[in-house]
This record gives sequence, C-alpha cells and structure tokens, in this order.
Amino acid sequence: MYKDNLGNGAASSFWYDSWLSTGPIIKLIGESGPHHLRVPPNASVSEVCSTVGWNLRSPRSDAEVTLHTHLTVIDLPSLSTIEDEHVWVANGIESREFNSARTWDIIRPRATKKDWSSTVWFKGCVPKQAFNL
Repeated sequence: MYKDNLGNGAASSFWYDSWLSTGPIIKLIGESGPHHLRVPPNASVSEVCSTVGWNLRSPRSDAEVTLHTHLTVIDLPSLSTIEDEHVWVANGIESREFNSARTWDIIRPRATKKDWSSTVWFKGCVPKQAFNL
C-alpha cells in the first residue's frame, strides 16, 4: 500500500493520495466529491487549507460530514515547514522505496508444497507445457 506522511501538503494530492488514515478522500466521498466540495481534482492538500482552516464547502452528505470531522482533529498542513514524504507499506513495514519482491510475496496465495510438484516443475521443463499441465 502507498501512503503519505503529510508535511506541508504541497506534494500530496488532496483527492488521490493516502494522507488521511481513512485512505484517499475520493474513495470516501466518491467521484462527485470535487464538484460537491468545489475542490479541483488536481488540488494539492496545501491548496485546500490556509493558516486559519480548511477551504471546503459546507458538507451535504454523511461522507462529507465525516471528512470535515476528521479534518478538525489533524494539524493544518499550512502551518508545517516539513515536506511531504511518500512511503510504501507492506505487511506493516514502511519503506522509502518500492520493493516488487516483497509486494509479490504479500499478494500471492500461499499453500504447502505438494508431493507432485517435482513431477510438474523441474529445471528442464518447457514452461508453457508445464503451465498447461
């Protein structure tokens, strides 16, 4: 999973990055969110807040109320001097760089080794034929 450690909000997308614990805001509010809250789809987090608060339209749905409530308990990014940090999270371990081997180990199904596997998978096999078998 990809997430942002929010700093000043300049490098994080308001709608599409995971800078809140709830995940991307677009998934929380829906595709009509930019229209309803009057925040452009390409807006950064820093563009949606000022030093006094969030620049959002009043909520009109339960999801928007949830967003507004959640935003009241986090520090305003506009008051931060730290830059945003993007990290990959795999099995609860944060990493500054993407590791495809670790990701593959997480998403592939696991099973115990079968007795017949050496019959099908051996070094001299033609992969296409072994796969079809």
